[in-house]
Amino acid sequence: MNISTAYRTVLLGALLCAPLCVEAQTVTSFTVVNADTGADIGTFTSAGTVSVLGNPNINVRANTKDTTKVVFTDATGSTRTENFAPYSYKGDTSGVYYKWTPTAGNYVITALPFSGNGNAGAAATITLTITNGATPTPTPAATVTSFTVVNADTGADIGTFTSAGTVSLLGNPNINVRANTMDTTKVIFTDATGNIRTENFAPYSYKGDTAGVYYKWTPTAGDYVINAMPFSSKGKAGAVATFTLTIIPGPTPPPVARSTPTVVAHTYTKNDGPPKNPHKGWNSGNDYADNDATVGGQYLKWKDFEPNAGEFNFNVVEEVLNKEGTRGKHFTLRVFCDWDANDPTPAGPTWLYSEGVKKIIGADKTSITDYNDPIFVKEAVKAIEALGSRYDGDPRVHAFQLGFLGFWGEWHSVWFHYPDGTGYTIALETQNAIINAFKKYFPKSNLQGRYPWREPLKSTGGIGFHNDAFVPNTEHSDEFDKALRDGGQWKNGPIGGETPPRSATERAADMIAMHTTPKGPSMIATGHYSTMAGGYKEPMGDPYYESSMRLNKMMGYNFQIASANFADTVSTTDTMSIQLMASNIGVAPTYHAWQVQFALLNGKDEPVVQAPADFRLATVLPGTSFSLSANLLPGSVTPGNYRLAVRVIQTDADLAKASPWKLDARNTYILFANDLPIVDGSWRADNALQGGWSVLGSISLH
Repeated sequence: MNISTAYRTVLLGALLCAPLCVEAQTVTSFTVVNADTGADIGTFTSAGTVSVLGNPNINVRANTKDTTKVVFTDATGSTRTENFAPYSYKGDTSGVYYKWTPTAGNYVITALPFSGNGNAGAAATITLTITNGATPTPTPAATVTSFTVVNADTGADIGTFTSAGTVSLLGNPNINVRANTMDTTKVIFTDATGNIRTENFAPYSYKGDTAGVYYKWTPTAGDYVINAMPFSSKGKAGAVATFTLTIIPGPTPPPVARSTPTVVAHTYTKNDGPPKNPHKGWNSGNDYADNDATVGGQYLKWKDFEPNAGEFNFNVVEEVLNKEGTRGKHFTLRVFCDWDANDPTPAGPTWLYSEGVKKIIGADKTSITDYNDPIFVKEAVKAIEALGSRYDGDPRVHAFQLGFLGFWGEWHSVWFHYPDGTGYTIALETQNAIINAFKKYFPKSNLQGRYPWREPLKSTGGIGFHNDAFVPNTEHSDEFDKALRDGGQWKNGPIGGETPPRSATERAADMIAMHTTPKGPSMIATGHYSTMAGGYKEPMGDPYYESSMRLNKMMGYNFQIASANFADTVSTTDTMSIQLMASNIGVAPTYHAWQVQFALLNGKDEPVVQAPADFRLATVLPGTSFSLSANLLPGSVTPGNYRLAVRVIQTDADLAKASPWKLDARNTYILFANDLPIVDGSWRADNALQGGWSVLGSISLH
């Protein structure tokens, strides 16, 4: 139905306000969860009834929008502040809910949301009634059940399809597409061209309508991919449904009669995650190799990269990346100009100093490059541009670190002092120039800065950070972690770092703190670390090996499957629908937009039919549940026994390539925190990934 005049007025007001208005932090609803399993029991707005029969231990999660903190209060006067999602009334540790066992009665809970700048939104209150009887049936989810192609001239239906359909324009030159729904009050349509349309009333039509009179669409022959996201009356989004419409000039072929097979809920044993997954865990570096590591870090001297002005040596970059610590792994890379204040040999190019940039000599023969010299800034920006032209979007990239400035490229000058005792200050203008250059020339890559509590890095946005002094019980490391916790920058890019040199006595104390006290897990959770150099990673057989591997699994994302719904017996004429429910039980997102695929595997573990799940995993925050869904059409598959599998792979890893990626195959697919049969991944002769599947169950196709 067309948007009403009143709605257009509201929409116009919103558009006029857009440059000035900021969306308010909001509590949208409350969800009661089973604290033993983590499963949702029911979602409510202002009131709800839940039985503790079968759910003796529960908790309450506040579902929010544009929120970074929630303060809970209740009628008893208790107060709890939650600084990270999930925002839970009784608290949690990285999404593992603390248990609350209320007696029968009414409980009034109030949640006050706050934005990142500390502004409070409107308080939301729920009255939760606890009973010993059955829990009322929750509101069903909004669903798109099918798509119908209609003749826009007559309004007559041409054909109804689930995930794909073919229609001829012969006799039907003007058409439209209707999304058929259940428990839905709004549908947002998108397509491959980037078009977006919101339909607030039925019929929900792809090209719009006025009171059921469809607007006319006359597509040319070809394939059109249409997505429809349904919303319930409470504003909750359902699963996105995708329809591939094939337009042909000839007559429409008769639709294939498809039945709906019986769907079965499958559950899987949970664990604390696989020993290794891409883009997370203890990382290696330089010439130090670690078979458990998936990320490696390297330093690069500017003078080696640009030995002569404007001449960039990419071969030396590849030599650095081919060292034992990064070979076959995703990499972090930092270019530096000064190693430390006592190193008389600059890592900056000789020609740079010949052009007039000073190597300043300070007290006790210390020295530092004058980073604030306009020539330095101009040439550094050129070098960043050159590096970005070759490596931005390289499949091996984990993150580029904002180097060039300060000792070790760490943006500080703490070891340098003038004879009068004063220090050297890197100007804000210099820092901003380097930040802006990296953002401009590395738009596809994750970036990492050094100090999340110092301007301009603190407020620049869109980057992660690296802590180069990751040490328990030190003021610097605690300050780093607290800044990330309070500022929330960990949501914008990966957090990593390394351990500094320590004496034998200090290291012994560090190891005890990291591996025998809560300090290690606390640091990783507070700072939301995805990776960390292996200063506390011990070899197999060491007393601390098991502890270091637990910390390894704790870092970064960690996806765990709660259940998967699919039919065990399917006809070749059926549409096989799969829905997988999972959550991120880790401490960070993945930060990488990888692909999710479902497939039926034959006896050789080869996919005979597969389909993508249209979902963006990159931004799934810790403690967040999500759903992956797809439809498989096994029409051309020979009847028999198959295995249903899912995989999360690096984008385009499964495509044939003229040149190899120089990554170990294991570093291009993600495994789940469940006990599942695995089809190991490997590279084919055409440099395409094969395997990497997690098997969900057996399928009988008839």
